[in-house]
Amino acid sequence: MKRNSRELRDKLARDNLGFVYWMASKYHAFADNDDLVGAGFQGLLEAASRYDASRGKFSNYASWWIRKEMLLVAYQQQPVQVPHRKTTKIKKGELRYDAESTWWNSISDKQPSPAQQVESRSMAEYLHRSMHVLTAREQYVLTLRFGLNGHARLSLEETGQAIGLSRERARQIQEKALARLRKVMV
Repeated sequence: MKRNSRELRDKLARDNLGFVYWMASKYHAFADNDDLVGAGFQGLLEAASRYDASRGKFSNYASWWIRKEMLLVAYQQQPVQVPHRKTTKIKKGELRYDAESTWWNSISDKQPSPAQQVESRSMAEYLHRSMHVLTAREQYVLTLRFGLNGHARLSLEETGQAIGLSRERARQIQEKALARLRKVMV
């Protein structure tokens, strides 16, 4: 019985290896592609061993495990590694220099973690590729609101002012655009 389940797991993994390569292409700017594929395959094996058909489509379930492993690799390849004992101080935004470390007086708590940066950049790239279904106005509102194409992120108030509309109308355009994107992305 154990041999049969291992064969099924291996078959699931082989059949979905292309999915791992596709996901690795989304994170290639943050880590070596071979490392991402290896980590993604580990995630795929983990997903295949834990998968239960009642949980829905396998690729949806596996994507979480694959992304988890890839983000871990991308995080490890970032230039600065923060010791675990220091992370609570960093989250508070208070980190003092001491003789045994090279940490400076403070680090802003508003900076996203490397894993959050990777996720944010990959979602921004995916969003940018999907925006062809939107009107020019919807594209412009989302560009301003989410800081795409090198623009600074603006509040709803600032976005409304930039396009000559009220804050509420800018919000309505944003919601309509996001709803259209959700249909395309699913």
